[in-house]
Amino acid sequence: MKRKRKEAEETGVEGESASLLGKDLKVEETKSDGSFSWQDLKGLIAAKDENGLKKIVKSYSEVRIANALEGLSVADCDFFFVAVDLPQAPDIFSYLSDRRKIAIAKALDPKSLSRLMEGMHSDDLTDFVAVLPKGLTDKVLGSADKNKKLTVEDFLSYPKDSTGAIMTSEYVSVGAEMTCKEALEKVRHDGPIAETVRTIFVLDQDERLVGQFALQDLLFENPDVKVKDFMIKDFVSVRVTTDREDMVNVVKEYDVPVLPVVDSKGRMMGIVTFDDAMDVEVKQDTEDAQKSAGVTPTNIPYLQNRVLTISRSYIPWLIVLLVLNTFTGMLISYFDNLLVAIPLFTAFIPAIQDTSGDSGDQTSSVIIRELGLGNITAKDYWRVVWKEFRAALVTALIVAVFNFGWALVELYGNFIDSSSAQNAAFINQLGENVAFPLLAGLVSVTFLICILVGKTFACSMPFAAKALGIDPAVMSGPLIASITDIFALAMYLAISLPVLAGLGISI
Repeated sequence: MKRKRKEAEETGVEGESASLLGKDLKVEETKSDGSFSWQDLKGLIAAKDENGLKKIVKSYSEVRIANALEGLSVADCDFFFVAVDLPQAPDIFSYLSDRRKIAIAKALDPKSLSRLMEGMHSDDLTDFVAVLPKGLTDKVLGSADKNKKLTVEDFLSYPKDSTGAIMTSEYVSVGAEMTCKEALEKVRHDGPIAETVRTIFVLDQDERLVGQFALQDLLFENPDVKVKDFMIKDFVSVRVTTDREDMVNVVKEYDVPVLPVVDSKGRMMGIVTFDDAMDVEVKQDTEDAQKSAGVTPTNIPYLQNRVLTISRSYIPWLIVLLVLNTFTGMLISYFDNLLVAIPLFTAFIPAIQDTSGDSGDQTSSVIIRELGLGNITAKDYWRVVWKEFRAALVTALIVAVFNFGWALVELYGNFIDSSSAQNAAFINQLGENVAFPLLAGLVSVTFLICILVGKTFACSMPFAAKALGIDPAVMSGPLIASITDIFALAMYLAISLPVLAGLGISI
């Protein structure tokens, strides 16, 4: 993606900063913190100070300038990009939010828009075109040169979640028979428009990737040594069809700053840089977190999102869960004789449902994350189920034993009111020292079964989703919790009725 400046530039450049001094705006004074804000840009734009704007662009990182532009009107941003015809302008534009970029693209004149589109890296331009409304796509692509337009259209033809859709074709390649001197000259020639020159790729006559080497290796080699004599032949690459998540795992596993992307015949198609891979991971983690919380994923930052859009991301899952919880109402209505006859049984339903749901949520979260990291795969299913079953058994036993003691504390300590006529009849029939341990035992047995079954079920669901080609994160916490809640309630009531009937208690 965008080239990153040195850390020194990220913290500002000494001696040059915009100051707000009425009409005497200059870029000569330094603020105490070495920074600037959108008000500084606003002042320079109001004063039509194009030289001041260009000094700002040369002095600060593209990220900071883009952040400042987010606070300005579209008209001010339009003036900025018309006035600043510098190489940094396309990168500044790339760092803006999608909504702001779209608004600026609509407002810019064809010449200024063409200058921005020509300077953008192909992956950034592809990402931008992918979110454009239909009416604006032709204008944006029409402002790029023919080769870049074809490249973008080619990238957009790849599956949305593939590596090919996010790679860039701006890299430096050399031939194996070149000398170091010749290779260095090619790096100098191609480097300025490349995404990165940190890694140089070696291609044969058919554009197949045969090796790679770091720029520093080239700098310290004898000028007459041929590239084939020192290039690295043992390298890692991915295909254009490789899933983005798998690509990220490769980048992290092999710790590579630049990952080559090839087609099925091994021909070089593009590269993915480390920062692009991390952007994918952050986006994927955000989507997984949203799905796990029962929220429809959205890539728009929260404060830039519309209220109706936010609402639409909440509503679908809430409706699904509402319909699903109909089964809870059906169970309560079916067993209402027990709950009306002995209301004391109702007091433990929230604890049973919440604990069972939480236990399933714990397991699903762990398994979804492990699948996402690539630490487990479909072939590990039975190993994972067996391990989770044993862990669930230990967990269930400890929780059940604790619950038995805690339920007795609640009952004997009168934390739970049992003074109603119906409860009193139940307690008097069995005696307090039988009724209370019986109830605590029924709840504990329910915990034991529900935690054991719930964790095993929650362990299996992400694997099932993966097998069906669905994102495992769809098996979200709310979904797993709702299903295990229903099972827990059914199990609690189904166990209690026969036990009470066996003791001669009529319901």
